[in-house]
Amino acid sequence: MNKTGQPVLGNGWPMFEKTAAPSIVSPYVLAAGSQPLLHYHSSAFIEYFADTVKKYQQIMKTKNDVVIVQGDALLALEAAAYGLIAPGDKCLNVVSGYYGKGYEGWINTYGGKTIEIAVEYNQAVPVEAVEKALNENPDIKVLSIVQSETPSGTINPAKEICQLAYQRGVITIVDSASGVASTDVNIDEWKADVVVAASEKCIGAPPGLSMVAVSDRAWDKMKKKNPPRWSEMCLLDWKEMWIDADRATFPCTPSVSLVYAISVAADEILAEGIDNVVARHAQCAKAFRAGLRAMGLETWAATEDIAANSCTTFKCPAGVDTDEFCHYVNEKYGLFMITGIGEHAKIIIGFEHMGNAANPIMVPTYLAMIGKAFAHFGIKLDIAVGEAAVLRLI
Repeated sequence: MNKTGQPVLGNGWPMFEKTAAPSIVSPYVLAAGSQPLLHYHSSAFIEYFADTVKKYQQIMKTKNDVVIVQGDALLALEAAAYGLIAPGDKCLNVVSGYYGKGYEGWINTYGGKTIEIAVEYNQAVPVEAVEKALNENPDIKVLSIVQSETPSGTINPAKEICQLAYQRGVITIVDSASGVASTDVNIDEWKADVVVAASEKCIGAPPGLSMVAVSDRAWDKMKKKNPPRWSEMCLLDWKEMWIDADRATFPCTPSVSLVYAISVAADEILAEGIDNVVARHAQCAKAFRAGLRAMGLETWAATEDIAANSCTTFKCPAGVDTDEFCHYVNEKYGLFMITGIGEHAKIIIGFEHMGNAANPIMVPTYLAMIGKAFAHFGIKLDIAVGEAAVLRLI
């Protein structure tokens, strides 16, 4: 650490966090989290919490209830399965990456029967394939989908798929952990039922909380399933004890400091304008991918139109070990990146553009670091051409 508390490496470089999370947090958000703690039963904190919820309704573009789950997105996503999937329910699981595939475990845990639509992890699931599956299985009850598949750096057509499911009476669960604030997430237009956002990704706050929008249809299904109460995974506790009870009590102890942080992070997003925040993420990601390709690297997403705004994955050149490269670029330049997951660990490298890290001005610098790092491994890339391609887009 330096005198300001900024992590630094032995050579004095600051650490540039470019993995999938946590993203760079602004000084104002950090300061908010260090304020004196209000008691969570105090009227001041209750009003603060309720006001924070309203901010995320604006950011997620919804009139639906928003629950701030006191845990990361994995807890929130399992909570959706806990509340919505009843034994015997047919569940359509849309898979284009590791998180999509992982949802099958929760479907099985809560007694659902999984029907899978899967594509290669550098592609997006076609709406037509979902429509075909729904036609062939009219008794499907729940559809789960990852909108922004972070390890793959790809996005799925969540809007069209959710609208299609809505027309069929199918409840949708959407993992938008890295989608909210990096793409145009309009829950009411999508007709989505449960949408999960994560504090540490494009929201730009510390990890630890999830914002979950829940539709009336989803609440109704949860009430019919009637899951066990008094659980961190029971979203229905929030509905009955907080929302419908006019904020009578929290169903668990809220993380007061983290609520402060996500509230100020929301203020920053709303001050910039949510559409402007999305445009900034898109510009940054598009410029970075253009620079990579111009330098001579190959991006992972099969087509540009399905590439995520929140992160970019690219193929590591043959002969370079992904772990060794990521370690070197971290030690040399303080640029902290991450390899792919599972079978792709030795094939691709991920680079995030989330929250405050989505800064187009920094893209040429990041490309220079990457290019010089590959030169260390004997891979010659044209950094100047890559930077020129970036400057045409920022």
